[in-house]
Amino acid sequence: MKFKTFIAIYKNIIILIWWAIILITFKIATNFEFSNGNSLIFVTLLIVFPLILFIVSTIFKQGLLKEKNKSKIPYFQRIKEDIQNKNFQKEFLSKLSEQQFNQIEEENKIILTNDLLEVVFNQNLVSIKLKNTQVVYRYYYTNKFIELSKYDKKYLQYNQTSNLYQLLIEKILLLSNNELTYFENKKYAKLVLTSNNEVIYTNSKKDKFKIKTNLNVK
Repeated sequence: MKFKTFIAIYKNIIILIWWAIILITFKIATNFEFSNGNSLIFVTLLIVFPLILFIVSTIFKQGLLKEKNKSKIPYFQRIKEDIQNKNFQKEFLSKLSEQQFNQIEEENKIILTNDLLEVVFNQNLVSIKLKNTQVVYRYYYTNKFIELSKYDKKYLQYNQTSNLYQLLIEKILLLSNNELTYFENKKYAKLVLTSNNEVIYTNSKKDKFKIKTNLNVK
């Protein structure tokens, strides 16, 4: 359970425990016979901490309700709202500034493209396509899986859009900042990091490919 959720749910119990601790402590220490400003300390401890906790928990609760209401909005609509309120730029595009994507916005599609990649947001998913190859990574935020490979992600609709953006950023930077070697035949493809031959995409269990291409050479 997140800290914010814990505070919002259990603030009354926390306040009661705090009061009990203060009362027991002062009973043992002073038997409620106050002097030298002890009464001011007693009142402050009884009131200030619960008041701060109440204010903080109220703010947390409002945030949780806002997140809950937002989660009811279709995920693609949430992404479009992020574009309108600049969160898309702040949390996603600004971290890809060196990639110099062109952005195209349509009613049911958002396209980011450069010389190497095409990133397409639609109603069901985001796809990262390596141009002129068979390589596609898919990030689903609905339960409609058109195609699904071990490199794809699903059920992202249960996460905030910032989590999706982070996954996309990691993949885009992996593809953009490394030299890649691409193998293919008519039906199948394989993509590896040239530096260590790590396979980062394949749609075939076989390893026989006719065409080899070096991509994104540094």
